[in-house]
Amino acid sequence: MAASDRTGEAHAGAAKHFAIDEPTPGCCGTLCACCCGKGGFKYDSMETVAYLLDGVCSGAIIMSNIFLSSAVLDLAAKAAGCDTDDLQNCKGRVYGMRPEDIYSATASVAGLVMAIMLPLIGAIIDHTDKRMQIGQVTAFSMGVVTLAQACVSHDTWFLVTCLQVVSICAYTFHNLAQLAYLPELTANLEQKEGVEAADKERNVINSQGTFWMFATEVVTIIVVYGVGTVVGAGNVDTAAIGQAMIGVFILFVYWLIWSAKSDALGWRHRFLARGKLKDVPEGQSLVTTGFRQIASTLCGLKAKYPYVFLLLIGVMVGNEWSTLHWNVQTGAAQIIPRATHDLPPPIMYRLLTRPLVHSRQSLSPT
Repeated sequence: MAASDRTGEAHAGAAKHFAIDEPTPGCCGTLCACCCGKGGFKYDSMETVAYLLDGVCSGAIIMSNIFLSSAVLDLAAKAAGCDTDDLQNCKGRVYGMRPEDIYSATASVAGLVMAIMLPLIGAIIDHTDKRMQIGQVTAFSMGVVTLAQACVSHDTWFLVTCLQVVSICAYTFHNLAQLAYLPELTANLEQKEGVEAADKERNVINSQGTFWMFATEVVTIIVVYGVGTVVGAGNVDTAAIGQAMIGVFILFVYWLIWSAKSDALGWRHRFLARGKLKDVPEGQSLVTTGFRQIASTLCGLKAKYPYVFLLLIGVMVGNEWSTLHWNVQTGAAQIIPRATHDLPPPIMYRLLTRPLVHSRQSLSPT
């Protein structure tokens, strides 16, 4: 049998494995689907709107860090006895660090935790039936932490900064669970209309997701800054207001798209449970298989696609550099990696854990 035939059969088998029976939408769900969907073209999967709304929450969380980081910087500077308008000449220290180094330390700790935990989380998503549970727990964690950070003040700013480590890690782990659903959003369509139709819809989903995430970022800045201006709030109070508003918003949306209890509102556009994608290889465990898959993929890339290997290494190095080095003086330090500047860790992890298939079809988005 030809290699292309074997690849096609494997592709079809995967699509059949992911095909699921989904509930019909209720009135509330259909109304929001029209707003978040693509006009007269209906998405093949009921989970697609949930996927897009999850990206909306990501956009709100990313922008909340602009206001929060600025407030923490001011509070840390005051705690160190520094002039907030002249931080470059400040010699004071707080918790053994310069005020502008607080968020750098936070990002470093979060990066270390993610480097250790991402392969394990990825292995759990791929080799167990706990994908939806990971999405639920991380979504709930981000909502609770965001609300808790609304208490930011001169007494609590360091605790709020420590909570940021939890927020960053939960955000990254959540994105890993969310991205695992993407190849399956068009599984039924691929069975009915073929690979080309499925690829077309995936491109539409990616475009819609990017648009709504960045649109949410713009709206978040306008709304939070506008409310802060109207009530005459200062830097810290504006951050507190923003965290409270965003926390309530994302908790509600996450409840809609991750909890079965949202059925009571007639909502059906939510993530569904999934079984494991594959068994843990013999002689390995969940703890080791994620790391081994990364090492295996890197070795395969280096041997077969050396330029792709160098590209990925360059992106990883650039990602860490841009995450840890930014201009704190602008007050716009962003701890969560932005899609416009680098490749987010979940996407990097999914790239490194994909099996190498020497076929043109393996280069299509799946």
